[in-house]
Amino acid sequence: MGLQPIPTAWRQKVCAALRQGSRAARFTAEGGQRWQNEFPDAFRYELDEALLQFLFAPSAHGCPVTMDHPPGETWEFFFRFRDEKLYGKLLLKKSDGKSVIIFSAHRPDRPRLRCG
Repeated sequence: MGLQPIPTAWRQKVCAALRQGSRAARFTAEGGQRWQNEFPDAFRYELDEALLQFLFAPSAHGCPVTMDHPPGETWEFFFRFRDEKLYGKLLLKKSDGKSVIIFSAHRPDRPRLRCG
């Protein structure tokens, strides 16, 4: 199937949530713990900036992911943070179309995305 362009509308809504910080874009417990373990000296705003930089790029590509819960649209992708390649997986909640759940923001466990 291969990497796909991440839809502009999804990226715009996710970026709006990321700009609001933890009020609108929250980690899962596991995702937050892994982020803290891998980057104990990093601030959350640094992650938000790295995600925004990736998502603002018109060339942002990734893979759609089906998640059982909560309902929403999820994409996985690779992005850069501190000159490292990281794996990201974000869900835009269907309930309000404005809130984001950060499932992953860590060093990749595998070299390719599911659709790559």
